[in-house]
Amino acid sequence: MSIGEVRAELRATIEVARRGCELLELARSQADASSSAASTLLADSSHPEVARAHGALRAAAAETGPTRRRFEAVIHKTGDYLAMLG
Repeated sequence: MSIGEVRAELRATIEVARRGCELLELARSQADASSSAASTLLADSSHPEVARAHGALRAAAAETGPTRRRFEAVIHKTGDYLAMLG
């Protein structure tokens, strides 16, 4: 693999990670909207499945920050390596 091919692969990696951030943000936004609608609709429910669903949504929301930071780390570190290659 030539240095040019390595650079191209690194640029592609950065683009994929950026797209991953965009998709994660879209998913988070849609999940927030769904969760809000479900909370309004099911506010008085004490059904165990409703409680489990709310817990799953909270757990998913808690993972978006760390996942975004992982994507950003890939972008940053790959960009650093690309810069070192010149």
